[in-house]
Parts: sequence; structure tokens; C-alpha cells
Amino acid sequence: MKELYPEQLKQDKKIQDKKIQDKKIQDKKIQDKKIQNFKKILKICIEPKSLNEIITILGHKSIPTLKRDYIKPLVESGKLRMTIPDKPTSRNQKYVTNK
Repeated sequence: MKELYPEQLKQDKKIQDKKIQDKKIQDKKIQDKKIQNFKKILKICIEPKSLNEIITILGHKSIPTLKRDYIKPLVESGKLRMTIPDKPTSRNQKYVTNK
């Protein structure tokens, strides 16, 4: 029975390593997609676009998620700006790429 125990540990280690590798691959894919979406937003916002226009073009589903994950970081970094900065929640708010 002692001989089987180390073999089981090796199997468990292989399974754990595989899960870690799969997680890294998944994380990389998510990061790549986020980078692509950042680039798309900057490209489509050369002309001012509303959140509804951006979400339609990207095929995203949730405006709050789009704002949190993409718009806010781009605005904070200075790569994107609001057309009505003194009224950030205005229904007429649009976003444009900074040049």
C-alpha cells in the first residue's frame, strides 16, 4: 500500500499543475480580449460616441460593466474624455478619444 501512495501524490500534482496551467491560459485570453476592447473603444471613439453606441458596436451586454471595466479606466488614464465632463451622468454624455 505504501507504494501506491507516492504514485497518487504524483497524479494529484499533475492534476493540480494542469488546473494551474489552464487558469493561466484562461487569464491570458481574458486579458487579451480586454486589450482588444480597449483598442476598439479608442478607435471607434475618434468621433464622439454614447455608451449605447459603444455597447452596440462591441456587442457587450451590460452598460454598468462596460463603464466599470473599460470606460472609467480609459477616462482616468486620459486616453478617453467625456464631452460633458461637468455632468458625468448626463444622458447626452459622449466619449471621445484624446488626441
